[in-house]
Parts: sequence; structure tokens; C-alpha cells
Amino acid sequence: MNQSNRYKYFPNNNHKDFRFLKDCQNLAAEVFKASADAPKEYRFTICKRVHDTCCDLVHAVRLANNFQLGSQDRKDEQAVVMELLLRIDDLLPVLRKCRCISLGQEGEITKKIGNLKFSYEKWLESDEYRIKRESKQ
Repeated sequence: MNQSNRYKYFPNNNHKDFRFLKDCQNLAAEVFKASADAPKEYRFTICKRVHDTCCDLVHAVRLANNFQLGSQDRKDEQAVVMELLLRIDDLLPVLRKCRCISLGQEGEITKKIGNLKFSYEKWLESDEYRIKRESKQ
């Protein structure tokens, strides 16, 4: 796809896609709030890295959702979404060990990530269903 069409808006977004984006935004907000009282020595290192990854997650979901249904760009960006979720999940124990978040906060965020992984699979299934439905018409 050429650069001028790469970021073209495609009006094929459905409610589930939008909800998934909102859930990712809520995860990012939860991570930011949980690590707000992190020790100074970690605020601009590990906390910043996790915060940036959360922002990248939100951006990747929005970007994937704007690509045309079934396009390789959409599939590639959806794969990036899962990688970012896994990266955040991997770094939560590090945040806790550095006293940036509590054990309870880590548990809550881990639960939200688990729910997002499930929602991610539903997002992919919804895309497949919509592609099949559109091909029959």
C-alpha cells in the first residue's frame, strides 16, 4: 500500500473495535495511576518504558482499526497490539519488584490484560466473520 493510502480512514469499524480501544485506554490509565507514586529513581526508567508501551498499545489499536478490513496492514498492526500487551504483562513484575506498584495493583492490571487478550481474540474472530459476511454479498 502506498504511503498516501496507508493511513486512510476506512469506515468499517464496529462497536467491538471501539470497545477494545476504550478497554486499552482504561488499561493505560490504570497503569499510569498505579505507578504515580513510584520512587523517583524509577519514574524515568522502567515506569516511562511501561507508560510508553501503554501509549503505543492505544495507538496500535486505533491504527489497526482504521485499516481496511482484511488488509495485511490491519493484520500486521493487530499482531503489534498483541506484542505490546505481552510486553506490558512481562514488565509488571519488574514494576512491583522496584516498588513502583503494589502486589494488589499488579494483580488487578494482570487481570485486565488477561481480559484484553480474550477481547483481542474476539476482535480477530469478528474480523474473520465480517470478511466472510462481506464476501457472500
